[in-house]
Amino acid sequence: LEAPWPPPAPPPPPTGSGASARRCRMEDLTAEVQALRAQLLQQTEENSSLQTQLLQLSEENANLRGQLQATPAGAMGLSAPRGKCPVGLPEKFDGTPEMLPSFLAQSRLYMELRPEDFPTEHVRVCFLTSLLKGRAARWATPYLLESSPLLNNYEAFIDEFKQAFEDPQRKEAANRKIRRLRQGLGSVLDYASAFRLCAQDLDWNEPAFIDQFLEGLSDPIQDELARVEVARSLPALINQCLRIEGRLNSRRGASPSGSPQPQSSSSPQAESESNQLITRPQLTPEERERRRRLNLCMYCGLAGHYVDNCPSKKPKSSGVGNSLAPL
Repeated sequence: LEAPWPPPAPPPPPTGSGASARRCRMEDLTAEVQALRAQLLQQTEENSSLQTQLLQLSEENANLRGQLQATPAGAMGLSAPRGKCPVGLPEKFDGTPEMLPSFLAQSRLYMELRPEDFPTEHVRVCFLTSLLKGRAARWATPYLLESSPLLNNYEAFIDEFKQAFEDPQRKEAANRKIRRLRQGLGSVLDYASAFRLCAQDLDWNEPAFIDQFLEGLSDPIQDELARVEVARSLPALINQCLRIEGRLNSRRGASPSGSPQPQSSSSPQAESESNQLITRPQLTPEERERRRRLNLCMYCGLAGHYVDNCPSKKPKSSGVGNSLAPL
């Protein structure tokens, strides 16, 4: 069979304004996508180049600082410094979570010892970023390139820095450890040192630290604190407890266990009242906190006076006896 001649013509392409418009729109979108891809590649290359330059500048800055410290002031025609900094530059931080606390502590110490070199928060933030390398330097790059407001707020920058590189398990472990911490038979100094070691990984406020410190103190120290007004800051409270411990130790040294106690000139009734004062029920932590919060007397629980001048305490017939020396 012979094929028909002429052969049939192919079907004509669809005509109409709708198909033509869709085809034109598709071509326009394809061109826009290609243009955006080209711009993205160009910006990525520029960003990579800027990051490389920033890292080089940070290293050069650290080297210049080292050379400046090693160069005598007279060789540069400068006046002698007011004092030599007792610590050197902190080691650079590469993003290792375990090294974060020591890095922040060393950086803060260095800046506190040279306050004339860090007059503004912006200078402090820039100094801290100059000590970063590796992953930590890459983290700080966007803040520097975008001139972030955090560059002018040191504490806010530190908060962001901690969120990025702090070990979350470290804070939870410190929280559990500080709540289990007790003075026991140890000294106040040992207890305070262990307490501060845990506290450095926590972001509690001052009242929370004070309450937790009071809860872990030994019973003799807590009994003495119940008789006086408790300090309102943690450093002052630690010093107050150290003074109390010193007085208790001196009394134990003056009256060692097993040795006869000095006779009091007070009457038998006064001695009985004094013994009642010593053996009165100990306040619970909740009741002690309530009385301290409401400024109530730690002896009778009423307002308007403290334990030293509490009217509920029966007067003794003699000043010699078991009364405590005032703080």
